[in-house]
Amino acid sequence: MNEEQLNDVWNQLLADLPRYGALEQERRAAIGETLRETELGDTEAADEFLAVLSAEPPAADGREQVLALFLQHSAQPWLQREPELALPPDAVRRLVAWYHAAGCEALRLPILRTLAIDGYPPAAGALAELVAADPPADDRQSLLALVPLFQPRTQPLAGAAALFPRLLDAVASPALAPAVLDLANFLTRREVLPEHPAKARAVELSGLLGALVGRLSRIEEKPSEYAKTPQELSTIVNEAVALMVSLCDTLSLTGDPAVVGKLRQVLELPHRRLQTEAAAALAKLGEDEGRDRLIDLAKQPVVRTRALHYLEELGALDKLDASFRTPEARAEGDLAAWMAQPTRFGVAPDTLELIDTTKQFWPGYVDPVTCFLFVYEYQRGAKTVGGVGLAGPTTNALQIDLQDLPPNDIYALYAGMDSEHGEIYETPVEELSPDQADAWTNVAGALKNQGYDKPELALWGHFFGEQFAIATAVHDGRPGVLVIADDHSEWFSLPVPGGTLGPAHVYALFKGRRLLKAFNKEG
Repeated sequence: MNEEQLNDVWNQLLADLPRYGALEQERRAAIGETLRETELGDTEAADEFLAVLSAEPPAADGREQVLALFLQHSAQPWLQREPELALPPDAVRRLVAWYHAAGCEALRLPILRTLAIDGYPPAAGALAELVAADPPADDRQSLLALVPLFQPRTQPLAGAAALFPRLLDAVASPALAPAVLDLANFLTRREVLPEHPAKARAVELSGLLGALVGRLSRIEEKPSEYAKTPQELSTIVNEAVALMVSLCDTLSLTGDPAVVGKLRQVLELPHRRLQTEAAAALAKLGEDEGRDRLIDLAKQPVVRTRALHYLEELGALDKLDASFRTPEARAEGDLAAWMAQPTRFGVAPDTLELIDTTKQFWPGYVDPVTCFLFVYEYQRGAKTVGGVGLAGPTTNALQIDLQDLPPNDIYALYAGMDSEHGEIYETPVEELSPDQADAWTNVAGALKNQGYDKPELALWGHFFGEQFAIATAVHDGRPGVLVIADDHSEWFSLPVPGGTLGPAHVYALFKGRRLLKAFNKEG
């Protein structure tokens, strides 16, 4: 489409907007398609579009859908592409009016995100006011809206000063507080702001930290009074921990010695991540006890990675015994911290033991990398649960006992799971093409003739031009997984003792063997 044609399309679009409610459905659909395919040319076009769209009071009459498309497919890409330009103040005011319009709640995230991407003072100031005074009902939308501020299109963020102090009022929301404080910390650490915007509120925030310390202590003593299920309790604790981590960082950056007492209270909690953050904050405020506590904490794998980072930042890394600074010790710390994440195992293992180390080429890396395998164990009364985790090129651990597999196969399994390439992908059974479905029907019949009972297709693999059928079956009375190609197949007996290795894991092992063999050819 040349410039003249684009202008004609744009002018027709502007002519239709004031009478959008009276348009036929076909024309409405055409407008939607135009907005998906047409990007802005300049600030004047953005202002003109919003002025026409807002000629009548904002209302949920269909125009809100047009605005959502405009913001997502035209305004946001344009802003990203042209970092030196910004929405005019009148355009920002019109977006704010739409944000408050009754029935237009679905517009809130697109509007907030557009203002955040813009990032110049008028947009940043409006964003801070909206998030602090009238955030979306779903807190996740406010959190998503703040993300572009951490990756600004201007360096530094042009409207950083316009965000504060108003945005700090959103700290009243437990869900938004960590993100708001993290943003203030980020901008301060990058020296975008001359001083921390919460400096005048340091004592107030330290009081909030103290209240959270008390709350966590009470939860530990009587958890049933705060939650009915372990999941609910975990959510409550994790939200409190996230806010306390951000508060410790904030208080260290404000530089106010009056907060030292509250930080010392955090050191008394049993939560080692919180101890680490409080110790780092104390050390940054010049308190030697913070540095000494970090040295002790670095000896514990679950917080070693963070403790080492803070000690290095403080120039005190050499005060820690060298055995806790080796590559093996760092890998152990990475794996323990990864496993402790709420979205992983939820708690660090009781023991980690290094069982293998090797340097090899790995998918996604140009040079060879050192890989570490650790046996992990959880002790729960008389019951012990264990497995093998990987650290080095990636960090991963399956809740499956892999100890009967040789190290090379464990590396291969994790390499297959870690592989990302446009020519390596899987097709679910329900999405097979007719040709693939026919091919499987023929293969299944042949498998029965070869002594494989109950063959059932699990997934269809694509690997650099080759196709594989991955299926479960029973052979000689033992369940297993078959990986089948045009000219050969490979059988994997199941289950791995003590685990539940499934078709996806077996195929990952199959892929990983091929990848590591190709990457690590001798000579």
